[in-house]
Amino acid sequence: MQQSVGAFSRLIVRGFQRTGPGQPARLIVPEWLEKVRRGDDPVRVRAVQTSLDLADVRDAVELELQLLSRPELSGVVNVATGRATTGSGILEGLGRLANRSLRVESEIREPRFNPIAEIDRLRPWQLRLVG
Repeated sequence: MQQSVGAFSRLIVRGFQRTGPGQPARLIVPEWLEKVRRGDDPVRVRAVQTSLDLADVRDAVELELQLLSRPELSGVVNVATGRATTGSGILEGLGRLANRSLRVESEIREPRFNPIAEIDRLRPWQLRLVG
């Protein structure tokens, strides 16, 4: 079903979690990166057993700009990777970048699962995975 407002189709773009250069340290990846850079031992995190749909912010913004240039599109599009990135995977990557093994303490021990997007409408585009 196509929804129209005036001469334009209505496209709803739903953004999921993103990370990239310039983000404040209050967000998950920059926070953990700062702790690794400082040499924290152990690296204390809120929830290491987390899963989230995490995309590179540069790719997500580029995709959103491409979507804006396509007025014929309508409906809902999730701008996401469609795959789970784990907290442990992020920390393993940060450990490799720092060239050291990380000892991690997690405040929350239970797994936390954030929504993973359904991305069938994004098949022509590809977002870089983070983690």
